[in-house]
Amino acid sequence: MLLALWTACNRHPAILEGPDLVAAPTAPLARTLRVETDVPTRLSVGLKGGGTDSEVQFPGFSTSHLVPVYGARPGTTMEVSATVEDEEGNRTTATTTFETPRPDNFPAVTVREVDLGSLQTRYVLAPLKTPEGRAWLVVLDARDGGVVWWYTGPEDFSEIDFTERGTLLGLAKGGFLELDLLGGEVVRYRPEGAPSTLEADYLVQAAGFTHELVETETGFLTLSERARSVPAYPNSYEAPEELGGPEDIVDVAVMTIARDGTLQSRWSMADRLNPARIGFDGLDYLGNGYDWAHGNAVVVDPSGGVVVSLRHQDALVALDDAGELRWILSHPYGWDARTEPFVLTGLPAEAWPLHQHGPSFDGDGNLLYLDNGNVGYTPYTDDVGRGLRSRVAAMRIDEEALTAELAWEWWPPQELYSPALGNATALPGGHVLADFGFVSGQDGADNEVAGRPMRSVRVFEFDPVTGAIALDLSVDTDVSDFPDGVKLYRAHSLTSLYPPDVVVVR
Repeated sequence: MLLALWTACNRHPAILEGPDLVAAPTAPLARTLRVETDVPTRLSVGLKGGGTDSEVQFPGFSTSHLVPVYGARPGTTMEVSATVEDEEGNRTTATTTFETPRPDNFPAVTVREVDLGSLQTRYVLAPLKTPEGRAWLVVLDARDGGVVWWYTGPEDFSEIDFTERGTLLGLAKGGFLELDLLGGEVVRYRPEGAPSTLEADYLVQAAGFTHELVETETGFLTLSERARSVPAYPNSYEAPEELGGPEDIVDVAVMTIARDGTLQSRWSMADRLNPARIGFDGLDYLGNGYDWAHGNAVVVDPSGGVVVSLRHQDALVALDDAGELRWILSHPYGWDARTEPFVLTGLPAEAWPLHQHGPSFDGDGNLLYLDNGNVGYTPYTDDVGRGLRSRVAAMRIDEEALTAELAWEWWPPQELYSPALGNATALPGGHVLADFGFVSGQDGADNEVAGRPMRSVRVFEFDPVTGAIALDLSVDTDVSDFPDGVKLYRAHSLTSLYPPDVVVVR
């Protein structure tokens, strides 16, 4: 009797089947793990190899476990340990292994500087591309730059970010696509303008989308483009106030879309701004019209409405919840009588945005953006001596007074110039993650003059109060493989590869 009682009290749960691993067809570093037990158990999974040593705990008790395993390193033998624990705390562990491939011709990722004591970014989502069309959608470990996730599916994403559900949501084939980290399709939205052969869960009442996708409580926020005729348009950058016309321009519209694909609103920027005002690159002809605005972002304003980034206007434009103008952050030149009252004042000539990308808001309500700094001035101003330099800027907007004040600015230590792409995002801990995604010169020299590929990438995490760098990460290609280099539209910070209900122990 005592022996039977001792045996019952010290009995360990039995693993009846597994641990078995199933490869993910379009996520080569991920696996699905299956474990069957004789009594209800809670599962913990450990992963070792290639410098990785992690453990995650999955919620709930079950006799049948089917869970994802993320974080493996490429070109490595990975060891997976499955530990099951019953409701009395008894545990059993079994292990298995798997081999991982390497991405072909992958760029060199170098962590130039990292302060592990202050680093707030755990992982960086990086949709890397070459101007020649090669693409790698990867997640990098911010501590050492190693690849921990990699997508090999057919989709070519532009903007893509993680959701609160632990999935990826981005723009692909002109529509919206959500993936899990096993590479499986969760839901797809197809615009009416896309080929009807593309299967989708929802049809969206729009021709297509560009540059931006924001998930909201009711649906999505995005941008679209459409050609339209305007009665007058400048003929040159040297005399932008001398108008010709009529001309066709490419108008940008902000769209809100419900989760069932219904178009809720469409706000034309040419209807709200001066379509005869240009910035540099506004005379680029796209085949259906001049690239007048080049909308590259729209973000939700925590104080209400949205803010739209118009690169070729050198402007960030705030709209209210009805789509009406609130304010315009831009050089106060070239605006017409209708829009001029909304243009903010208060900044010196060299501080206004120039061809900016990737705006966001920080916890203090400041508007952050990657200020690319193209040309260094506008067609309506003289050279202010700023030079070809890119920075991160944070503006404090007083909407009642219609003024802007520079809350802070951050310049990279090597005076980088990134004439396109990029973003700046405030992290929950107070730091900022900034992507200089199209760098043409660094370390005091032009890339090509220094014998490097034409473009390269630098990602920084820094403290906006002290300016101290917590992370300086570079991505570079071999000039013999990709002479035009590599680019990164936007970088996003991740705290975990797993959904919120999965606990990462180490």
